[in-house]
Amino acid sequence: MGLLSKAEGGSLESKLKSNGEHTESISNCGGLLKKIMEKKNPSAPLEKAIKEKISGMIDGFKILQGVIIETPRYSAEEFSKRLTVMVSGFGVVQLLSQSRCVVFFDSTHDKELIGRHLAKTVPGENIFTFKAENYKKAFSLLKPYL
Repeated sequence: MGLLSKAEGGSLESKLKSNGEHTESISNCGGLLKKIMEKKNPSAPLEKAIKEKISGMIDGFKILQGVIIETPRYSAEEFSKRLTVMVSGFGVVQLLSQSRCVVFFDSTHDKELIGRHLAKTVPGENIFTFKAENYKKAFSLLKPYL
């Protein structure tokens, strides 16, 4: 196939599905191929990070709850740091976009109350709250907000 396949250690076809989606071997590739694949599906690294965080949280809790907070007021880094400090005692924050974060926590907390409080304090907007019993349901609820 050329220099790209030699540099990557295999043929391009072995690293791609027939429809052009990521495969597990793509994430292990470096260089030009990885950049090309990330351009085709820029949310893939974010989706992987969220799936890992959800699966880790589900293992620790029987039911996972979450709140998505959005604010155009802060930079992404500043926004996620502010939320992390606010929920560090009971939850975990995952950045979804430049102005949107999701906060995960267990079912012992009131998701509506936390959502209102965070939105008022940040300031921002509570755009979605959810409750999920398993990994697949949690990710399917979050997918439209990625």
